[in-house]
Amino acid sequence: MIFEAMSEKFLGLLRDESRIEGYAEAVARPRDTAQLGQAVEEAKQNGKQITVQGAATGVEGKGVPQGGYLISTRGMNQILGLREDGGKLYLRVQAGVTLEQAEEYLRRTINGRAYFFSPNPTEKSATLGGSHASDAKGSFGNVRSQVNSILWVEGIIAEMELILQPVPKSIWGVLLFFTPPGDAREFAQAIMQIDFAGHAHFDAQALELLRGKHELPKEANEALYLELSCDDENNLDDVLAEILELYLAHGGCEEYAWAAEGLTEMEKFRSLCHAVPELTNSELDKAGKVQPGLCKAALDRLYMSLDQI
Repeated sequence: MIFEAMSEKFLGLLRDESRIEGYAEAVARPRDTAQLGQAVEEAKQNGKQITVQGAATGVEGKGVPQGGYLISTRGMNQILGLREDGGKLYLRVQAGVTLEQAEEYLRRTINGRAYFFSPNPTEKSATLGGSHASDAKGSFGNVRSQVNSILWVEGIIAEMELILQPVPKSIWGVLLFFTPPGDAREFAQAIMQIDFAGHAHFDAQALELLRGKHELPKEANEALYLELSCDDENNLDDVLAEILELYLAHGGCEEYAWAAEGLTEMEKFRSLCHAVPELTNSELDKAGKVQPGLCKAALDRLYMSLDQI
């Protein structure tokens, strides 16, 4: 039998970042595709529903079992290698490999150029299988759009081949704070014609949460985070200058225009994006009650389209 009866050692698998609590009769922790297939077959023979769980970083409770059997893919954490085809580069991974693992593996130069998995969600401890299941979004798009192929086992992801992209030669993160209500909305409309890689919007509630842990301008009521990338450094300089000019024209001041160059430096801004749902969870813990959907609402509020601001 590949499933083990539920016991105290598995209690940590009965909740995720939504704080929703669950229960299961038994747990399987496969390490490869064959074992995953055995687990699915055993569950089918016993007539049990299956809940598949990655790193339990979700905020909607979808990885929390509500009875039946639980399959944890955390043990399926092997990177299976790189493949080049037609000038494009691909990375094969098991479903339990985390974004952090993949980034660490790719943190080297290949053919004179660094590569990365471009969606780049902020939760680095999430598994790639779970990221695909939730179609996780980052500033550079969504996960499913950058997956070349999947090996399925009865509808469960066992392995994935990720499409890799060269790290742009010039990449910047720009965090802009706004004080008067409405300025962020007007600015967002003004920059719609500018080509930028991604964005996040922080409303007043999000900023208030962040101020408990981070030093942010006290007067700010909203903020916009933009990521821009280009292989032409001079062209990107022009775009940055245009954004700053528009920002100042819509009530901004240079003191509240923060910028960082390169993926490493940009992480301090991207960590703010990830901190919003984490701090929401912390507030839920303090309140001593779970409100399903609140963390998702925080994420939806953060990653809204600029044309919706």
